[in-house]
Amino acid sequence: MWLLRSIGIFITTTLVCSVALGCMMSRGFENPRVSFDRNLYVFVGEVIGETDILESKKVIGKAKGMKVRPLDIVHVPMPTADYYEFFRFGVTPWCADSGAAWTYPVGTRLRIIAKEADLVPNRSRDGHVRLQARMLERTSIDHPVGGVTTSSGYVYDYSNKLPSFFLKPTTSDDYLARSAFSDFYYVEVSKDLLRLESAKSEPERLAILERLLFCPTVDFHRLIDPTFDSTPPNDPTTGKPQWKRQKGTKKLSNKEKHLVKERDRLEELNLLPDARLLK
Repeated sequence: MWLLRSIGIFITTTLVCSVALGCMMSRGFENPRVSFDRNLYVFVGEVIGETDILESKKVIGKAKGMKVRPLDIVHVPMPTADYYEFFRFGVTPWCADSGAAWTYPVGTRLRIIAKEADLVPNRSRDGHVRLQARMLERTSIDHPVGGVTTSSGYVYDYSNKLPSFFLKPTTSDDYLARSAFSDFYYVEVSKDLLRLESAKSEPERLAILERLLFCPTVDFHRLIDPTFDSTPPNDPTTGKPQWKRQKGTKKLSNKEKHLVKERDRLEELNLLPDARLLK
């Protein structure tokens, strides 16, 4: 827990200083997801050492990364025989990328969600793929959240109630746990989007959709019908969005129609978690 507190203090201090000097930072609210970005590297890995110190014209100051050995892979565009070099960049008060970023001790188990580096060369001299994430982008320590850690084979039940620390965080540890849960949730959705894309039968596809029915961070209607206009049209009288959406062109099965109606009901009654908190 001391490690989590230290990380929290570091991040909080960095953000406060940046905001005070004019750099407003936020992860921002992500659009509802309909597919998995296959440029992403998503895996759980172990820190096994540090990289050489690098200089880049795209980064203020020198950069040092971590050597991370994959332990459990969800998706990697380019496999590695041993480890990736992972750089997590900081930020200057004027919002430029900084090499003075946080690194984790050897043995730390990390949940990596990153893309190939472009702030430093994307390959080391010996050919290792380099990955990067900026401050506030998704990467966190993979410690148990709600009794589970990230694994490629785990199947998450989105209808479960969210942990109490997520709904009403009161301590700094609660806020760190909520951030870690958000990253955990993002990985679980990524896994199901990949499963949906590779489903070999209609029953398999519908089973995944039944789980995602309760997931607020996906565009559920477009998962069922890609031609569906998921933006509620404005009411001609009030000018405000109304719940009745435009229909798509795909002919839906009875099961799909039932799922769409159930999702509409959940949204209208505000029975889904607030997706903004899962950003």
